[in-house]
This record gives sequence, structure tokens and C-alpha cells, in this order.
Amino acid sequence: MLTKFYRVYIQKAPKSRISRYLYVLSLIFLVTAYFQWERYILNPLLKLEEMHSSHGVIQAVYTGKFRSLVFNNEKFGVALSGLDRKAMVNQNAKVWYQVLKGIFGKRKIIYQIQIRDWLLRDDYAEYYREQAEYQKYAIPNIVFYIAGIVAIFVMIWIRHKDEVYDNEVEPINKPR
Repeated sequence: MLTKFYRVYIQKAPKSRISRYLYVLSLIFLVTAYFQWERYILNPLLKLEEMHSSHGVIQAVYTGKFRSLVFNNEKFGVALSGLDRKAMVNQNAKVWYQVLKGIFGKRKIIYQIQIRDWLLRDDYAEYYREQAEYQKYAIPNIVFYIAGIVAIFVMIWIRHKDEVYDNEVEPINKPR
């Protein structure tokens, strides 16, 4: 039975254009399900009071595709937009961050920065409510993506299971 699975999914299916598209679609579903699981199940967003906080000086701010900053000689990712490089460097600040676990290890993400009486995110409570709303749908989304992957592999099985032994002839005298 294991050889039949091998022949269907490894030998026959990749030769079909439709099956290759289905493999790519299942990979997209798998990656999306993983990111949903990592973001909302493994690392649920904390309230500001529950996060780690630290005081110190912001040494560098990097804006672009991946926003980050160096704070107390340690690099943090930033889940905020509107970082002003010139206004923030060399300022005393308080940051609230969360340590997120993932497939590539742990990383620290800053969710709020306070410089004097200025907060980068004006209403963290509203942001938390929005994220909690998304978190409610995480498990149904993951179940949907996993069901999609199973359905794709069933379609590939149904499409190719009869092709496996069509062109092969069993030998009459099997070697010993």
C-alpha cells in the first residue's frame, strides 16, 4: 500500500500540470495555516500590562520593509508604523514588547513606544480588541486550510490511483 502512495504522489502526480497546481495550492494553504497558528494560537497578543517593558535609549531605527530598532544594544522588531527615524534616535524611551516563538526561534516585537508623554500608538486598547476579534477566527481558519489540503490530496488520489498499474506488467516468474 505504501508503494502505491509513493507511485501516486511522487511518480505520477507531478507529471500532471493540474496536480502540480494543486500541490502549489496545498503548499499555500499549509503556509497560511502555519502563520495563523503561530500568530494567534502559539503567540496570542497580550494586553499592555502583561507585556515586558523596558526603559532605555533608542540607538537606531530602521524603516522599510522590515521595521526594527536598536534599544539598549538589542535589536527588536517593531509592529508599528509611523516610525520617525530622526525624532526617535538618542531619545530616552519606554517600550512594551512581547517575545514571540516561531519555527526560526524567538524574536522580540515592540507594540508600544513612549517617549516623554508621546505614545506611538494612541489607542492600544482598540488595537488589542481588533486583534482579539481576528484571534476568534484563527481555529476555524486553520481547520478550513487543513481540510483544503486533505481535499486536494484526495482529488490527486482519485485522479491518479488507477494510472499506477496501467502500464506495468507483473513478471510471471519472480526472481528469488
